Parts: sequence; C-alpha cells; structure tokens
Amino acid sequence: MTEPFAAQSSDIAIVGLPGANGKAGASGDAGRLGTRGRDANCNWMSNCTDASTPGGTGGNGTDGQNGENGSRGNDAQPATFTIATLIGTPVFVNAGGDGGTGGNGGGGGAGGNGGDGGQASRCPTGSSCAGSNGGDGGNGGNGMRGGNGGNAGNGSLVKITYTPQTPALDTVTANALAGRGGLGGLAGSGGGAGNGGRGGGGAANGKTGRQGSAGMPGTAGANGTAGRFDVTKL
Repeated sequence: MTEPFAAQSSDIAIVGLPGANGKAGASGDAGRLGTRGRDANCNWMSNCTDASTPGGTGGNGTDGQNGENGSRGNDAQPATFTIATLIGTPVFVNAGGDGGTGGNGGGGGAGGNGGDGGQASRCPTGSSCAGSNGGDGGNGGNGMRGGNGGNAGNGSLVKITYTPQTPALDTVTANALAGRGGLGGLAGSGGGAGNGGRGGGGAANGKTGRQGSAGMPGTAGANGTAGRFDVTKL
C-alpha cells in the first residue's frame, strides 16, 4: 500500500490509511466478421448464375464495463503524547487518509468488418454473371464511465505536552493537514466502427458502421477535514 502523502515529510505521523483504488472496467468484445458472399458461377459455356448472396454484416462490438469507485480513506485516530524531556525539533503530522482513485471505464469493442461480396464471373461465350454487394460493417461498442474517487478520511485531535531541554532550541512543529479526495477514473473510449465489405465485380461496397460513444469520467472525491492539535509546552 502506498504511504499516505501527509506522512512523507514528518517524524511522527498520525494519519489514516488511504482508501483502496477501484478496479478498471473490462473492455468490450470485438464484433464478429461478416461472412463472404457466394461467387457468381458460369456453368461451362453459357449458363450464368449471378452471385446469390451478399457479404454478411459485421457484428456489433459490445459495451465496456464501468470502472469501480475508489473507497473512502480512513480517519486518523486520536492520540496523546507526553514528552518529559524534548531534545530536537520533531515534526508531527495529523490528517485523514487519502481517498482511493476510481477505476478507468472499459472501452467499447470494435465493430466487425462486413464480408466482401461474391465475385462476378464471365462465360467463354461472353455472357457475364454479376457479383454481389459487400456487407455492412458493425457498430463499435460504447465506452463506459470511470469510477468515482473515494472521499478522504478526516483528521483527529492530537494532544502533545512537552518539556524542552533547551527552550530556545527544542520545539515541536505540528502540521494539521487535510486528506485528499481520490481522483475520478478516466472515461472508456468508444469502439471503432467496422469497415464495409467490398462489392464483387463492381457491385456496391458495404456501409461503414458507427463509432461507439465514449463514456464519462468519474468525479473526484471530497477532501477530508484537517486534523487538530492541542500543544502545551511546560
């Protein structure tokens, strides 16, 4: 677990543990590819059969999944320190734990490409059999929302009583800080559109599918309330 930010520049830290980060949402699956159309056929000399089926339509990509929310940071615990003889200048910090970061939203799956149309054919006698149209591409899946950041925990009341060995040199520094709310997760991107299949022998190409829409980013968590100190020098 990452050390709380407030504890990184202190001698004595009264800081709540940070919240857990949310897991990222799973990405969507890609759409299946369209099947290829059946080719035209010339039966030896003159019997010509046009391509009977166009290319198949590509499948749509599936949507991603939402990112999980980060969890709340823990509150700092109250504490009391009694220092009979203080030598030096210790730094105390008091803050709640940071909120966990929200998980990123899952991206949408790409749409499947449309199948190519069946190819045209030409008989030895000169008659021609037409090809078929290409299949349409599938739509991309939608990206999903990022998870929200967790709220930070709150600081506590810390009481410190001390007697300095040298009053002019030995003292206590008390930093009352606020835990930071977790960042929101990133939005999942929309899946790419599937390409239309190629028409056979001059037939029409398939249409390109639709790009999936992107999700929304998660919102950041709220900062906690700052810790408090009650410091008494004897």
